[in-house]
Amino acid sequence: MSIELNLNGVDGNAFALIGHARSYGRQLGLSRDEIEEISKDMMSSDYNHLLKVFDDNFGHVINLVRNEVDDE
Repeated sequence: MSIELNLNGVDGNAFALIGHARSYGRQLGLSRDEIEEISKDMMSSDYNHLLKVFDDNFGHVINLVRNEVDDE
């Protein structure tokens, strides 16, 4: 089973992604120190870095997607 997070919606907000990382980290049994390290790494650079760190750590269970936006 895979979970999808739409980056175009509220889940794509950097703060929301950090919150998701902390929540999923707990669910996956990561230690507080591991979760804190991931969170700090996510905040250490720009948004693209945040997405890469998220994907590196949770991409095996969570798919980050960008749904097409219809301008009509």
